[in-house]
Amino acid sequence: MQMPALDLGHLEAQTLGDEALERQLLALFRVQARQILFELQNGAFKSPKVGADFAHLLKGSSLAIGATRVAAMAGAYENLAASPHDAGPASVVLDALAKAVADVLAAIDRRIGP
Repeated sequence: MQMPALDLGHLEAQTLGDEALERQLLALFRVQARQILFELQNGAFKSPKVGADFAHLLKGSSLAIGATRVAAMAGAYENLAASPHDAGPASVVLDALAKAVADVLAAIDRRIGP
């Protein structure tokens, strides 16, 4: 069974049911996730360590709102980017991260509107 793109129970617990706070967190996440993913996909970071750090940031933000698939893929990318490796596995994980981000952005749009 696949995890939902956005765990609404977790999100509601994190915001204590405050709908305005939920909307604000989701809107901020939407902007941050798009920007970080764009930078990772376009090799904008000067070093793999910086890319790993931004993947870590995305992982933490994802966990805070209940986007567990994004968190898992960001964590996997962080681990690959932080160590020397063949670029093949990192690109596969980056593709999976992009799909997870797209799914959670669609869930956010359904929740708070585009």
